Amino acid sequence: MALILVLIIAILINLSGDSTSAVYRVGDTAGLSIFSYHKQYHDVMEVSHQDYIHCNINSAKAFYHSGSDSINLTNPGDFYFICSKNGHCQAGQKLHIKVHYT
Repeated sequence: MALILVLIIAILINLSGDSTSAVYRVGDTAGLSIFSYHKQYHDVMEVSHQDYIHCNINSAKAFYHSGSDSINLTNPGDFYFICSKNGHCQAGQKLHIKVHYT
């Protein structure tokens, strides 16, 4: 079994930026990304693809709000994260991570 890829996930504070996509491989430390955010103003929600597209905050798979969240992505697949604060996702505070086997 491949090593666990650990990502420290948070929302990029870039209200005018576009959403981003990244490709990682399970166990690939070169794909380790570090993001940070101010927990008073931002949070992280893991959501479905449709909720990611529509910035729907009503059915999160997981919710993170510490300002420094570690999320283990142990399986290949697509993972979607958004900020649930009013207007942030719509302004581009969203992240799509694609994880492949090594």
